[in-house]
Amino acid sequence: MMHDLQRPLEDLKEIKKLVEDQKPRYLIVDTINTKISEYETDIESVEEYLRNNPPMFSEDSINEDTIKDGVVMGVTGLDK
Repeated sequence: MMHDLQRPLEDLKEIKKLVEDQKPRYLIVDTINTKISEYETDIESVEEYLRNNPPMFSEDSINEDTIKDGVVMGVTGLDK
């Protein structure tokens, strides 16, 4: 599985190469439009998932009593 930040980096490298290779403008624009569409689809999927699977805790549940030395206490997996 690709790291969340790896895909945008690879996409930017692909677009950079198209520019460096002096590919036609329409090809560069088409590639950018395709990438934008893919990211929009990803965002829509995540939003749909979050609508159907609410988080286990809300921001309101984090207060001074749950924070010690800048770390949220009692919640696991936030450091991964």
